[in-house]
Amino acid sequence: GVSHALVISALLLLTSFLTARSSSFAVVRVSAVAVAAPSLGAYTLAAVLATIGVPGSSGFSAQAVVLTGVYERFPVATATAALALFVMASAGIRAIRTASNGPHAGVADRRWRERLLVAPLLAASILVGLAPQLVTDRIPMDLLPRAELGE
Repeated sequence: GVSHALVISALLLLTSFLTARSSSFAVVRVSAVAVAAPSLGAYTLAAVLATIGVPGSSGFSAQAVVLTGVYERFPVATATAALALFVMASAGIRAIRTASNGPHAGVADRRWRERLLVAPLLAASILVGLAPQLVTDRIPMDLLPRAELGE
């Protein structure tokens, strides 16, 4: 929910900034972004790490709540989901490695307006990751019994 909205919004913005600079929608062809545009590379790294669920990010909190909440009732599905998260993390790390290494991308670093758009999304992701109760405490208690599976 909230975690994915924050992180995916940041990733979509960063991807659009990158494609605008490289004049290509083939983002996989762009490399050495961290060298050519360190700020863009750092923000992209933060967004990918939040997406794959590194501790301290909202992605970690969301994944931990879902996996621990479902494990007792559906252990096989939980193990399958954990495996899928591992594959997603591997793909995210590979994408960062590809984007960070290789021939110079020739892209300019982010502008202040772009920083103004992305920074609050990533800051909110970290805030929710460090204090998930900011979101979870807002769920009305009368909704929780209806959310239980099988009842």
